[in-house]
Parts: sequence; C-alpha cells; structure tokens
Amino acid sequence: MAAGPAGELVPADWSRAAWDVLREEAESITALAGRLGLWTVFGSIHPLTPPNRPHNSLYIASDQGQLVARYDKRFLSHTEVSFLYSPGHQPLVLEVDGIRFGLRAVRRGQLPGDLQRVRTLGRRLRPAVGDGRRRARARVAQAYGTLYNYWLGYSIPAQFSATVPSGIVAPGGRWLARCPAN
Repeated sequence: MAAGPAGELVPADWSRAAWDVLREEAESITALAGRLGLWTVFGSIHPLTPPNRPHNSLYIASDQGQLVARYDKRFLSHTEVSFLYSPGHQPLVLEVDGIRFGLRAVRRGQLPGDLQRVRTLGRRLRPAVGDGRRRARARVAQAYGTLYNYWLGYSIPAQFSATVPSGIVAPGGRWLARCPAN
C-alpha cells in the first residue's frame, strides 16, 4: 500500500483498499463467533474520514455474535505513522465473565515504559506478538509473566507456529496453554 514506483516508501493509497470486503469479513467472523459461542479478537484496518489514514485495529466479537469493542493501535512505528496509519488514542479494557482483559497491538511485543500504565488500568492480559526473533519474544512474554505477575496472551501468525506456538503465560512465567505447533 505504501510502495512507490521505485520501491521507496510513499504515503499509502487507501483508495485501493477493498473496504466492502473487509466489512463483509468482519461481519462473517463476528457471526461465526456467535455460532461457536466464542469471544473472538481479530485484526483489521478501520477507515476514517478522508484524508485521514485508517486505524490499525483489533475488533472484539462477543460469544453472542455482536461486535462489542474496537482497539485502535496507539503506539505506531515511524513508518506506520509516516506512511500508513493514524494512531488510536484510548486504551481498551473489557471484562468477560468476571475477568478483565487489556488489549494492545504491538510489533515488538514490548514497550517497557507502558507497563505501569497497563498496571494502573488493572489489565492482566498483555499480548506479546513475535517478530523475526520469535523464540526470544516468547521468553520475553514469560519474563513479563514473572516480573509483573501478569497473564499474557502470546499471539503469533499460524504460519510461524512450528517455531513458537501461540499460548497463554500465567503469572510467574509458566506456559499455561500452548496451541499445536501445526
């Protein structure tokens, strides 16, 4: 979306986005969450009024098949804020069956300066998303569980699951659950 003719970075041309397809897919995921009775978090882009760039967002679908919240990524890389997205402005904490969840979308899985803000909002789930150093990032997730007594959801794209599968880290740093490596 942000590649110029010679491969250089240029502001993204969001008029090329298939917004109708993205909306249909979001509706499909939300309906499936309801049919399966599962709370579901999925990523997508959220359009804003032109000329504003869209948000890079996490959508939350309830187990009843309703879209209940959206988190807009607040901490953007230089490239993201310069060429791709508009930053979000609000944290998101929601409660499901008596458990409070905080959502963040981060590229590196770590922003140490934000940990105290996470703590003061009462969040206990902090996603850690792997990058090219997936094994190290998984250890970082375990370290956060140990150092800050957090529950963490470690989320990795399925095509990388053989390296370090997604899972849940319990307070104290042990893996409570892991997805299959396939």
